[in-house]
Amino acid sequence: MSEASADSAPPFEWSCRRSGRCCTHGEGRVWLLPGEEESLARVLGLTLERFRAEHVVQVGEGRSLRTPGGRCSLLAGSNECTAYAARPAQCASFPYWPAILEGGAAYERALAVCPGLRPRVPEDVRARAFAALRLLYAEVEREIREKNPRCDLRGVCCDFASTDHVLYATRLETDFAVAKAQELGPALAPAAGEAPSERKLCPFWKAGRCTHREGRPLGCRIYFCDPGYDGPPLYERFHAALQALCAASGYPYSYGRFVNELPAAAALAPAIPADPPR
Repeated sequence: MSEASADSAPPFEWSCRRSGRCCTHGEGRVWLLPGEEESLARVLGLTLERFRAEHVVQVGEGRSLRTPGGRCSLLAGSNECTAYAARPAQCASFPYWPAILEGGAAYERALAVCPGLRPRVPEDVRARAFAALRLLYAEVEREIREKNPRCDLRGVCCDFASTDHVLYATRLETDFAVAKAQELGPALAPAAGEAPSERKLCPFWKAGRCTHREGRPLGCRIYFCDPGYDGPPLYERFHAALQALCAASGYPYSYGRFVNELPAAAALAPAIPADPPR
């Protein structure tokens, strides 16, 4: 099957990141169903005999794609399937495999391999974690006001491409930023379909200014270029508080590049308000 049925929600959310990791990490087999060899050979412009000689291995009574060193022989470069339009049903149905949907060891292995696979967050957990995150951000702002670092409003701290800055954020912060942006409408909400692999510019950074200060993550709130300001200890302390918040609320903890994680967060964001129900 290509997607989960409506009455049996999987234990995860998924948005393909085109990482190619599902085609390069693993010791399993890519089993071929009747007719798939012919379709693959046709797409590749090969005779059936040559396709089988180059890409197929007989395993008992079944046939599988060759995966030398755990890498599919149909993969070109780092992450491009050369026969994507005719890829086997086993490939097309990932990650909605029965063993993964059961949520056991196969699911944990898939989480470790696929960067687009994320544990599903129940709405009540999301609401509690967002409320706690607002309180944490308020505490951050109080401490920043006490330290009173100078800000020249140049906007260069957000120009990641020219300053070589890398902004990291937790999944909770990224999800919160997307939810708050969605509240303000499509003009601000990040695009869900934008390729994440090499993004450097924050979609909230426009004309040298941050357009989404309410939803910005911890790294933005604490960073200042004032030479007399010491931000790292403050960041470490509040990041530890973020980890504790995730553990206490049951929100899955992960940590990655903010601009790279935004498209997946936008694609998977539920159509619910960021504020908890009143």
